[in-house]
Amino acid sequence: MINIAYSSSEYYFKPSLVSIYSLLKNTNSDVHLYFLSSGVSENNKKILENLVKKFNAKLSIIEIESELEKFASRLNLPLMRGNYSTYARILLAEILVSVDSILLIDSDTLVVDEIQGIYDYVDTDKILYAARDYVISNRYSCHEDFELSEKPYFNMGVLYINLKAWRSAGITKVLKGRFEAEHKLKIADQSIVNRYLGEFIGELPVMYNFYTYFHYEMDYLEYEQLNNETIFCTMNEFDQARHHPVIIHFIGTWYERPWFKNNLSNQATLYLKYWNELFSPVDLFDTPRRPVLVQIYDFLSTSLYSYFGFNWYFWFRYNLVQKIKRLL
Repeated sequence: MINIAYSSSEYYFKPSLVSIYSLLKNTNSDVHLYFLSSGVSENNKKILENLVKKFNAKLSIIEIESELEKFASRLNLPLMRGNYSTYARILLAEILVSVDSILLIDSDTLVVDEIQGIYDYVDTDKILYAARDYVISNRYSCHEDFELSEKPYFNMGVLYINLKAWRSAGITKVLKGRFEAEHKLKIADQSIVNRYLGEFIGELPVMYNFYTYFHYEMDYLEYEQLNNETIFCTMNEFDQARHHPVIIHFIGTWYERPWFKNNLSNQATLYLKYWNELFSPVDLFDTPRRPVLVQIYDFLSTSLYSYFGFNWYFWFRYNLVQKIKRLL
């Protein structure tokens, strides 16, 4: 039996449920699902229970909202997308005290193939396993107090954790201390884990955390040229993951996420196939409220994509805008 965890708030429950449904539908493995709830309603918890029961999987629902609020309040941590659920991974070893290892999957994902193969890449040499983030230095290094592009940077969207080794090394205590000192980091827990636990992180193939924009018409070399970075996998690995991903990760702003109305996600058709088996299309999220400057930025980005194609959009969003931010 494999242990898998999701952390979700009430607001993100529907995307979480779609990801869980896609996981259960596409795996033959026995699953024990740990659902870490940050204020999810009793009605939605019942919906989750009924879904998991259909697949004969095991479910443990753990309410962690008050624990996360205390943790965030004590360290003066900011809300992330309106809640604190993103910080759950830092406290997993304390929350799941009887669990030795866990695969943590973000809610903004879709599992489209058997995940059992991920365990072929993990062993006892490392405490964490994750796929590299190929655009992180270009997107965020201008926001952080340390240069991220000098070393491998791992995305925490799909994360295998050896909880037993984590506890033995006292990592929760270390990270809490770093949070207190550096809580202003833009991507919070992900940056701190990378900075202080880099030597404990092993690498997963990109197919287990494949970003949605990789599915566009760009090939391997075009991506490198546009992003001014080297992709830390071979061209064959990239192409295999592009055509046969296991977990698709919907990173980006609202219009790149297919659970929003009027989104531009290139994987919307695939995502809605799963969404429509659980919900109605009218249940898709409304466009979020944004400041005026963000609305202008969104208009420019979506216009470039709609009229000039993905390459211009990608250059504007991940290249030009980040250079401007560095100058500012």
